Amino acid sequence: MENWLEVILRSIGSFVLLLVMARILGKQTIAQMTYFDFVAGITLGGMAANMTFDIRLPAWDNVLAIIIFSASALLASNIAVKSRKLRAVIAGQPTILIENGKILEKNMKKLRYTLDNLNHQLRQNGIFNPADVEFAILETNGELSIKRKPYNKRRIEQQIDLEHVMTNNNIPIELIMDGKIIKSNLRQNKISEDWVIEELQSRGLRLSDTNYMVIGSDKRLYIDTYEDHINFPRDIE
Repeated sequence: MENWLEVILRSIGSFVLLLVMARILGKQTIAQMTYFDFVAGITLGGMAANMTFDIRLPAWDNVLAIIIFSASALLASNIAVKSRKLRAVIAGQPTILIENGKILEKNMKKLRYTLDNLNHQLRQNGIFNPADVEFAILETNGELSIKRKPYNKRRIEQQIDLEHVMTNNNIPIELIMDGKIIKSNLRQNKISEDWVIEELQSRGLRLSDTNYMVIGSDKRLYIDTYEDHINFPRDIE
């Protein structure tokens, strides 16, 4: 058989085979990917690509490999449905990132999840101040589930007069991130480092104590410290 004809037939065959295997593995593989689904999807894609282009290997060997791998993945998924412990190993567990307005740095560090990632997902949910969040939970598929605080429980003690700091600016201004002053934001908004340090000192804090500090769009000052006073930053079991 001509090489070009074999490549065409292999390509069509691998496409059909992947559709069939994806159908068998279930909708969650493409809709809400966990670690397991991601690895399974990437591996199947690589095997299908190898079947398409590497004509040195018999096509049926590749088909057999894809079928065996898919069967193994399906078996693991079925076992995980019945075993909570195995399910946690395969798919991971949801992890709390914010509890009662406090950012849990230990959990974020464990997941290698940055403040930029957290702020991005909060903004996508219409939240510009972490103090307004009662719980933020990172799900196994990477989505952030958020429970807002009731309006009457949101922090009001941190409201300060910021008229001398900014005017007509409804965009949050990050002043400290990961314990470091963001000097470019200070310069852009004509805020002095002395003012930032004074605000920390008035609350009995030092720069080394502070993980995150931001002036919210509501002109309230939010400060998150490394010490969360929460006994066990944790996964959800």
